[in-house]
Amino acid sequence: MMNSSPNTKLFYSCAAMTSVRKSHFSKGFNVVELMLVVAILGLLATAALPAMTSTIHRMRVRTAADAITSSLYLARSEAIKRAGGVTIQPAGATWNTGWIVRDAAGNILRRSPAFNGVTLTHLGGGAAITVDRWGKFTGGGALAGSFSAVPSTSSSVSRAVCVSIGGRISQKPNSATCP
Repeated sequence: MMNSSPNTKLFYSCAAMTSVRKSHFSKGFNVVELMLVVAILGLLATAALPAMTSTIHRMRVRTAADAITSSLYLARSEAIKRAGGVTIQPAGATWNTGWIVRDAAGNILRRSPAFNGVTLTHLGGGAAITVDRWGKFTGGGALAGSFSAVPSTSSSVSRAVCVSIGGRISQKPNSATCP
C-alpha cells in the first residue's frame, strides 16, 4: 500500500515531469542561432575583403618578379656555359604575354607564361635581351635586363627587377628605381 500513498504519487509525477522537461530540450542549433552565426561571418568576411585584395595583388607582383628573375639567372648561367648568345624575348607583342629564353641555335630553354593581373615592363626598351659569354646583358643600354612589375588594377604595390652592369640581379620593392 505504500505505492498508493499521496507522497509517492507526487514523487512519481515529479520524476515524470522532469523527464518530460529533459526530453523537451534538443541537442543542436535552431534556425535563429544558425542565421545569427551566418550574419556575423558575413560581416567579418566583408571587413576582411580589402585586406585580402591588396595581399593578392602583392603576391601576384612578387610571383611575376620572381619568375623574370629566375629566367634572367637561367639565361646568364646558360650564356656563360654555352659561350654566349642566349636571348630572352617576349612570347608575343609585349612582355605581358610571357617570355621565351633561347640559346644561340634557337632552342627554347624556358617558356614562361603570362601572369594575370600584372603588367610587366622592360625598362631597357627593346624587344630582346641578349646575354654574352661573360654574363653581361645587352639590348637596352644600362637597364638591359631591368623590369618593372605592377598590378594591372592599381599601382599601390610594385616591384623592380634590376640588373647591374656586371650582371648582378636584384629586386627592389615599391617603385624603387634601378641604378
